[in-house]
Amino acid sequence: MAAGIKPRALGPMDNKRVNGGTAEFGIPFTMRFISNTTDSTYDWVNDQNMSMLVTRCYGYMTAAGAASDTAVVQQISGGTTTAITDTADLSTMSDTDQFDFSQINDAANLIAHGDTLRLTTASAAQCNVFVEGFWRQ
Repeated sequence: MAAGIKPRALGPMDNKRVNGGTAEFGIPFTMRFISNTTDSTYDWVNDQNMSMLVTRCYGYMTAAGAASDTAVVQQISGGTTTAITDTADLSTMSDTDQFDFSQINDAANLIAHGDTLRLTTASAAQCNVFVEGFWRQ
């Protein structure tokens, strides 16, 4: 190796310039929230030294939907709660139906160190919700 050049291992989080833009690399994650009670919030506080970038949310029912059953994935940052997804109407779903949240709010989908990722369900919604994305520095 030439004098003055130090080898450097590239980590999975290194950003690289690609055709004038930036490609960002991260470690993929999938998190599952299990909702099985009435009007519940399920919180996960990011105590890691990395941020989470949420890219997709989806789920499946574990019991038939009933009137007013809904689910939404949210970010809590600095005491402010912001929806990451649209609110899914689960009221007409059977106990085996799958659903996708059709929108991801790019202004709220970064869960930084100390922020909270929350699933909020209303009525008696019983479902598993999966949150996918990437860990990043």
